[in-house]
Amino acid sequence: MSLQRIHLFLSSAWNETPHADRLADWIFEQHWQIGASTLDFRDLSIPRADPVLGQPQSEAARREREARIAKSHVVLVPAGLPEAAKAPVEAEIAAAHGLRRPVLAVEVNPRVSGACAIRDKADDHCAWQDKAMISKIWRLYTDH
Repeated sequence: MSLQRIHLFLSSAWNETPHADRLADWIFEQHWQIGASTLDFRDLSIPRADPVLGQPQSEAARREREARIAKSHVVLVPAGLPEAAKAPVEAEIAAAHGLRRPVLAVEVNPRVSGACAIRDKADDHCAWQDKAMISKIWRLYTDH
């Protein structure tokens, strides 16, 4: 059995959803195993109390975001957010792609169908379901 340490960057946009705490619990508090690998997820997200989150367009926020994404294996972003919430997510996706980090878009509102700009820009997407999300994170981690 092998231990796989996987560094994740969770989009700061998760803080604007009612799903942030459940997402963190699913990923960081549950015990996950795929095949013979035990998954040890590490959170490289910007902490909710960090002042750079109050000024997401600032140069300090950009540097902090890029430094954390650079150390991450996978970036998780919410898909299906209101239009006003998309700009920070798109900046995180652009940073991830510039740093060659895969992006997983998680459908926070599965009842909304049709085109989704965030989902289209991500490397992969999944439903708001813990096992589906962990499986996609694992695939993106092993493929990159």
